[in-house]
Amino acid sequence: MPTNAGNKAFEEGESKKRLSIKRMDCKYRVKGEAIAKFASLPAKKSAKAYAVIALQAAKKAGAVTGKGLKTAGAAASRACKPIGKKLYPVADYVVLRNARKVRDEFKEVHEGFGVAMSSLKEAAQSGKLAMVKTFGLLAKKAFRRHRKIFTTAVNYTLPVLCAFLIVPMITAWSSATYALSVTYDGQVLGYVSDESVFNEAIGQAQARIINVEEGFALNQFPNYTLAKVETDEEFMDADTLTEKILEASSDVVGSASGLFVDGSFVGAVENRGEVETFLASVLDSYSTGTEGERVEFMRDIQFVDGLYPKDTVVTEEEIQNKLNSNISDEQLYTVQTGDTPDGIAAQYGISVEQLRLLNPNLDDLMYTGNQVRVAAQERWLGVKLVRSEEEIRSIAYEEETTENSRQYKGYEKVVTPGENGEEKITYEVVYVNGVETGRTVTSTELLKAPVNEVTEIGTKEKKVTVNRGSAAPVQVIQGNGISTGTFMWPVAAGRLSSGFGYRWGSLHDGLDLAAPANSQIVAADGGTVVQAGWKAGGYGYCVFIDHGNGVMTKYYHMNSVAVAVGQQVSQGQLIGYVGNTGYSFGNHCHFTITINGTPVNPAPYLGI
Repeated sequence: MPTNAGNKAFEEGESKKRLSIKRMDCKYRVKGEAIAKFASLPAKKSAKAYAVIALQAAKKAGAVTGKGLKTAGAAASRACKPIGKKLYPVADYVVLRNARKVRDEFKEVHEGFGVAMSSLKEAAQSGKLAMVKTFGLLAKKAFRRHRKIFTTAVNYTLPVLCAFLIVPMITAWSSATYALSVTYDGQVLGYVSDESVFNEAIGQAQARIINVEEGFALNQFPNYTLAKVETDEEFMDADTLTEKILEASSDVVGSASGLFVDGSFVGAVENRGEVETFLASVLDSYSTGTEGERVEFMRDIQFVDGLYPKDTVVTEEEIQNKLNSNISDEQLYTVQTGDTPDGIAAQYGISVEQLRLLNPNLDDLMYTGNQVRVAAQERWLGVKLVRSEEEIRSIAYEEETTENSRQYKGYEKVVTPGENGEEKITYEVVYVNGVETGRTVTSTELLKAPVNEVTEIGTKEKKVTVNRGSAAPVQVIQGNGISTGTFMWPVAAGRLSSGFGYRWGSLHDGLDLAAPANSQIVAADGGTVVQAGWKAGGYGYCVFIDHGNGVMTKYYHMNSVAVAVGQQVSQGQLIGYVGNTGYSFGNHCHFTITINGTPVNPAPYLGI
């Protein structure tokens, strides 16, 4: 067992050795020529020197390698930031992780040097040859044990070296400014930062063009390429690029005012003022100046300002000509046998009222072969006029009778003359292109109440029969046509059932002479037959006789006629038979006298 004194001496010796080694470490750790200097020293010192140099070299290599790898990783990460920031954590992790492996390997080598030094001390006592041999064995053993460190060093030293070569290139690239150069038809419009700005501008440009033609698009669009630009170059935003694209496309699109009628595009004009003046003049042409009236187009007419394809822009005159044209012409229907107004209206999807507005004389047209209007002409600029109209309408008085038993049957006397009343009716009337299409009553005001007509009639039976004409058949076929200037009772068997005057708001222009069916009707005076046969309008079979000097007699509602047009008749000659044809209620003859076309009361001329 060593003594205390021995231990102290040993410790002092070891302390001196450590100090010496520390000094040599400081002096020779980074100098390559240290090996040559220590080669001339004694074997023991030479071995120590070699060991110190190897140890310091190992420590230096570990530190430098670790720091270099980390520095290289950080530099590569900074250089690659423009490419992708996410690459940094990955690269940094890989580099640091493997740097720690290298550090741990060199730590094991450092610890192994303690054992190797003891072995070299023992071998030095046997001579330099033994020390060299031991050093070789130790180096071989250390290589086999720590060969991983050499593989790692090679695997990471070469990439690091390459990284140091590539980093300047990446740094130079990353320090430059790149952008998308936008060109249109060979002309550079400017630069944008990325593709999204370019795409947004293209969309905005297309959206600003009013697409009145299906599938219309700009005939060409800009292109873009990657280009290096100066750092002070200003990039365009989407709005700026849009304006430049539209400016460059001025050969195919331009600013104009588009005219739309009920949403349908009519055309575009550069100056809409002239067209607006034209439209105003159309409305004025239908205006009557009535207070409160409304004049408006039947269709919705709008101008929309914007960008239009230049091939859709026309002159103001072309627009006016189109607006003056018709969209559709009137439609006619030929009346067939059995047709009715209701059936025709239902066939064309309109009301009977609309059909009558289209055809004011509809009743006269309802005969086979006639044409009725079922659709009016439709124009681009149909104008609707709505105004208030007033009408003073007569209110027909009613007829009343009172009986007088003191007067014979056939006696009639108006004791209270009838008076028509009056009312004011206000309508809202609608006109389309100047033609009335409907009216609605908005108010009614009574101005004057009607006064009923009261007629006194006799009820006393007649004791004497008055001969008012020949009841026997007249055998004369051709009369002399000579007017006597007086009138005889035309129906011998007749009685007065209705007198001359207004009733139900209209003039009853003659006398109604009631008699049994087929009773004879004779000429009230001589003259020439000008009408003989059926007459439309509710008259039935009738005869008109011209007596000259503007005097004419008319006989209506006959069952049949016994004369012909152009035939001359004498006073009292048979001309027909009592009937109930036309608009008639019971068998009678409606007898009328006109002077110069105006009806007069026949009663005084017959002695009534």
